[in-house]
Amino acid sequence: MLMLRGSTYYYHRNVPKRIRPLLGGKAQIWKSLRTANLDVAKLRSLEEGQRVERQFQALTLRANSAQLTRSPSPVSTRAAPRLRTQRGEPRGRLRMTSS
Repeated sequence: MLMLRGSTYYYHRNVPKRIRPLLGGKAQIWKSLRTANLDVAKLRSLEEGQRVERQFQALTLRANSAQLTRSPSPVSTRAAPRLRTQRGEPRGRLRMTSS
């Protein structure tokens, strides 16, 4: 999206929630187009939009491949309730402690 701040145009884009952790938690991208001319800003915004979209696609592929390699172990998910009951806590309830 093309935005005008003062006399300078900026490219603005919201970051998809799924890839925010891969960008340091950023929710938005702002990039100065270094121009006050609307016609020049439109061209630069299109170029920046393509660059950002390619970056988002690469990060999405990276997130998808990381998710496929990180499948949870069935043993670890079943062991957690047993550990809680062995300590004398009721199954399915978490004890709150103050720090």
